[in-house]
Amino acid sequence: MTSSIAYCHTLIRNRSLLPIFLLLLLWIIFPVSNSNAQFLEENSAFEPATNSLSSLDEEPNTAQEVPDPREVMLKSVRLPGWGQVVNEQIWKVPIVYGLIGGVAYFSYYTHQQYRDYRAAAYNAVEEHDDEKYGPTPPHIPEGQSLSALQNQRNIYRNRRDLSFLLIVAAYGLNVVDAYVFAHMRDFDVSEDLSANFDLEPTVTPSGNASLQLSFRLNF
Repeated sequence: MTSSIAYCHTLIRNRSLLPIFLLLLLWIIFPVSNSNAQFLEENSAFEPATNSLSSLDEEPNTAQEVPDPREVMLKSVRLPGWGQVVNEQIWKVPIVYGLIGGVAYFSYYTHQQYRDYRAAAYNAVEEHDDEKYGPTPPHIPEGQSLSALQNQRNIYRNRRDLSFLLIVAAYGLNVVDAYVFAHMRDFDVSEDLSANFDLEPTVTPSGNASLQLSFRLNF
């Protein structure tokens, strides 16, 4: 090592050998740098291919995780709550059956009340002694006028008809909820929701100083 340094000092002192020393130094430096640059270029050329291969491997997994919205809709039509189970929203199943069951019970109750008041209104007419719609139920107070009985009969009939529509609406809501959420499952909903205000001094094209206000919303 010491002899090499002494030799270099000798070359530098001898001005006639100085150009040869500089040429040797440049020849040693530049080939190494070029080889390193070529190596980096070759490695960077393989990076996009590697990323593309990894993206191809990830795509099938994403397609398997997201169900087909049409299939989810058909499952909800066949059995209420099935689509919510496929969408991994099992907590909605009790709500679906509670809504449909509650409306169905209300429909049954109003239909029974309608039948009872229909029989009572029919039997209240003196000419009707055949009890066509059955005897008057004991829970209906005696002594009511015919118009009052007919009014109650019409009220329960209208409520019964409305409850039938509510059953269809609850069943359809179950189908729509499963179908819409199946479409929304592949949406990227980020938790980073923020707004930033930036106030920076700038110079206008005319040379006047001014302030620039920028607003950025992340979602």
